Amino acid sequence: MFSITQDILQKTEAHLLNLPVEKKLWSNITRYLVFPIKYLLWGLGDFFKPASTWALMAFSFLLIGSIIMNKLEVAPEFHLILMNVCVYAPMVLVLCAVPSTYVNYGVKDVHIENITKFIEESGLDSPDKIELLEENLEKLNERIVSRVSFYKWVLGAAWAIYVVTFNLEIKLLPKSEDINFLKILTKSVTTFWLSMFSAVVILIFITGYKRASEMLIKSIEFACIQSKYCILKNS
Repeated sequence: MFSITQDILQKTEAHLLNLPVEKKLWSNITRYLVFPIKYLLWGLGDFFKPASTWALMAFSFLLIGSIIMNKLEVAPEFHLILMNVCVYAPMVLVLCAVPSTYVNYGVKDVHIENITKFIEESGLDSPDKIELLEENLEKLNERIVSRVSFYKWVLGAAWAIYVVTFNLEIKLLPKSEDINFLKILTKSVTTFWLSMFSAVVILIFITGYKRASEMLIKSIEFACIQSKYCILKNS
């Protein structure tokens, strides 16, 4: 059962990333060199999907708002207010989106259909066998969650150590002699902001990896439910 789960997982990864599902000589190479990049980009794409939706809506609102203001000759003092409305109104719409627009974890019907075929080809032809696959998926998901938590813990620990070091450096600066205080302070603050930016970027990457992993596992889980439904329907 473990080998079957591993095989379905590998085929699902390839299918979702639009890469060859069949195992070939170079499969192991691409799995370690190509898959991780596409996997991360796939997760980041889903993570930034609400932001891209907001940007598109805000641009449309601003464009239409500008045309209307020019046509109606709206007073200049109201331009800034209307522009803010065009920017923040789409943000509210995105934040308060109805659940049916985001609860599917990015899973599509074509994904379910193909993963269902993988399950059928693996010989899992009864609800009991498919439930065993689901149990294995729970164990695999625990490992993924553990890895993501470890990444976050390392990032948090590194940031805490840096902040403590930065504070000590700032406190010791006034007591130091024969130094350009302003120059060193500027350098320290610049380094702080660069470090914060790096930490945010790394956190976004971790979140993108987590999002991709959620979509991967949920795709197989939805396919398991679909497979059991088809078996019960045809019985």
